[in-house]
Amino acid sequence: MALMGRVALVTGGAQGIGRAVVEALLRSAAKVSVVDINQNCGDSCKSELDAEFGGGSCAFIQCDVTDGDALRDAFQKTADLFGHLDIVINNAGINNEKNWEKTIGVNLTSVIKGTYLGLEHMSREYGKPGGTIINVSSMAAFMHSPHQPVYTATKHGVIGFTRAMADASVLGNYGVRINVLCPAFVDTPLLQSVEEEDNMGKFVKFKEDFKRSMDKFGVLQPSLIAEGMMRLITDTALNGAVMKITCSKGIHFHTYEPMSAGARARAGPREELPAPELSASCEQKPDFMNEKTFTPTNTRPSSGPAAVDAPRPQASPWIFSFYCLGHFEQILNKNPTVLLFLVLWVS
Repeated sequence: MALMGRVALVTGGAQGIGRAVVEALLRSAAKVSVVDINQNCGDSCKSELDAEFGGGSCAFIQCDVTDGDALRDAFQKTADLFGHLDIVINNAGINNEKNWEKTIGVNLTSVIKGTYLGLEHMSREYGKPGGTIINVSSMAAFMHSPHQPVYTATKHGVIGFTRAMADASVLGNYGVRINVLCPAFVDTPLLQSVEEEDNMGKFVKFKEDFKRSMDKFGVLQPSLIAEGMMRLITDTALNGAVMKITCSKGIHFHTYEPMSAGARARAGPREELPAPELSASCEQKPDFMNEKTFTPTNTRPSSGPAAVDAPRPQASPWIFSFYCLGHFEQILNKNPTVLLFLVLWVS
């Protein structure tokens, strides 16, 4: 009962990852506001949760997170119903490359709005006691996909925004921890959207490649994502953390080098959790980060063994000689020793 008396708001909370997180919060005795655009799914979810955890533990609020006024009302209704707010999980997300403006609105803009609204209800700036915010990104932010360019861009944005806000929280003494969670493929309705032309547009032709990637890397269950989410909620040492969850490594953290002094001070040691027991579909899957990425053939690596071994272009001494001869008078007036150096080098 670690979260007894705490109040959480979860966007996209009626299904998939959001539903698993809501259930985990309720099992820890928290009160939860389930925010979702799907009215029927939300009503069904509320009925099932009431039957399992008792009435009064959760509320369903129908809301389109791209509607700023509706999202603000959802936060206020939660605070009015349960008295305060302690935990915000910006989880709502879609995969729509055809209507890419909507994808940006749901996956990135609503996360930014949700974070700012969370701060209004929890930050010391507003006379509140503090809390925690978790934004959901994706492993797509670390391994770009030609099947989902706009989805990938939004997930990059979520990480950048979250890390910046985590530093702002420290500098501004908000009292709010802000972290980000990046799962790989998860068994949710969103994962099935790659089948539909209405969602993927011209990129639907890559759906078989996408499926092969799923088979290669494995598909996670929402319950494991909820487990990682609870770690971010309960571990008070974590702020600005980027949690990754994959079949190959389970729950672990991404680190950035070099790390800024401010980030190092707030982050503390980040040891990896032991990999959890994985389902059969996830066993012995390759790691996302071990994949080779495309490198154009006309570029030269800037670091690593390949950079050491690669032939370097050699400057011709004759080219330099002709340059010096063309500027003989200027060089002689300014630095006569250059001419001696030229003679020795050419010879």
